[in-house]
Amino acid sequence: MQEQNNQTNNQEILEALKFLKGKAEEHSDGIKSLKEDVGILKKDVGILKEDVGILKEDVGTLKEDVGTLKAKAEEHSADIKFLKDNFVSLQESIVFVTETAATHEDIRRLETKMVTKEYLDDKIADVRGDLVAMTRKEDIKVNTLVETLETKKSLSKGEADKISALGPFPQLVL
Repeated sequence: MQEQNNQTNNQEILEALKFLKGKAEEHSDGIKSLKEDVGILKKDVGILKEDVGILKEDVGTLKEDVGTLKAKAEEHSADIKFLKDNFVSLQESIVFVTETAATHEDIRRLETKMVTKEYLDDKIADVRGDLVAMTRKEDIKVNTLVETLETKKSLSKGEADKISALGPFPQLVL
């Protein structure tokens, strides 16, 4: 009987092993798939580690850049304070300049009214000629007066010659 019990136990053990083998075979494909997934995950983790390393370098660079920017801001803090303090007056100055500045149209208007150097030279020459002509007429009148006074014996010959030599167009006495 014991042999029978042993045989029954062996039989049950064999059936249990067959059952477990079946279950193991069922799950072997799943296990293979899991192994592949774990391999892929390991590769992805490796890539993530590399990316984290790159990010750390980038963060380091950013920290350096921020430090540089802070240093530059500190260098220019006096300028920034001046701009903050004087911003309103700068705005007022800009408004003043834009309101009082001449436009291109204003300049063109002035250019059309403005005289040229040639025009002024011509006008000055004309006035000078007129003045010379008037002075000649006056000189002729003075000379005529001197001659008349000399003929009437109101002036002597010496006095007449002296007056004639003084004028703007002096007469040579021969």
